[in-house]
Amino acid sequence: MPRKPRRRVVVLATLLALALLAGCAPARPRASSGSGDRTLVQYQRLGGIAGFDDRLTLDQDGRAVLTRGDRTAAFTVDAAALARLTGLLAQLALVTPGPVATAAPVFDQLSFVLSYHGRTFRDTDAPAFRMARDLLNQLIAAHTPA
Repeated sequence: MPRKPRRRVVVLATLLALALLAGCAPARPRASSGSGDRTLVQYQRLGGIAGFDDRLTLDQDGRAVLTRGDRTAAFTVDAAALARLTGLLAQLALVTPGPVATAAPVFDQLSFVLSYHGRTFRDTDAPAFRMARDLLNQLIAAHTPA
């Protein structure tokens, strides 16, 4: 009989030691979201009659990943389009993002969200936003995953 309580103590001590050691393990690296991140822009096109759920992430070197639902396509944006987009984003950086609209959503309305250098722009009328949106939509149309 005296061996069972001792065995429990040994098992509990072992589990406690394992838990403490697990706490000392190095943390897994997380995806960067700061200024050291290679992401140039993140763009989302949501809604509409077709029920779009397109998410485009474009890196500074032109590499892009487009996700539509559960399908993904990777591609590289050509230098001319990348330079044009970079110029539009630089213009957009001068614009103060407006407040998010609180009007009731329209069933077939498209929503556009663009994130650049930690700032998020939603459906703004700024010319740089409209031109960047149009260029990003062209990239989505040309590279939509099958």
